Amino acid sequence: MWHALPRMKILSRALFLLFILIGVLVAVSNAQPVQLALWPLPHIIVMPVYLLVIAMLMLGVLAGLSMGWWVGRHHRRRAREAGGEAARLDREVSRLRAAQAVQAPSAHGGPAPRDQRALERQTALVAPELGSPVTSRVTRGPFS
Repeated sequence: MWHALPRMKILSRALFLLFILIGVLVAVSNAQPVQLALWPLPHIIVMPVYLLVIAMLMLGVLAGLSMGWWVGRHHRRRAREAGGEAARLDREVSRLRAAQAVQAPSAHGGPAPRDQRALERQTALVAPELGSPVTSRVTRGPFS
């Protein structure tokens, strides 16, 4: 994926230059004045056609961006909640590991079974790549 990054940068710059060129061509070709009258306002605005076109395009872009931001608020909230939950679980795993290191080994040579299961569950949720037996139950992330 990293090798595709410079190509994307070149492509985005080329598209940006193409849009600038098209905008300049529209501005040069459509310099005729037009009258813009907005119904409730008594004023008539005279402007070149290209300014009217550019203003309408900008309004459309701003409307699209604001709608995208509005729709994405649920995903941003879920991501914040998932991040907080992951931080909480990470703190709990650290606490359990510290408690396990301080605790004297039990008669069978390891932590108590309840603590061991809790450690395995928390480790599977926080770092599934560690390969605990619980990872088979965790099949999807919070955004899958």
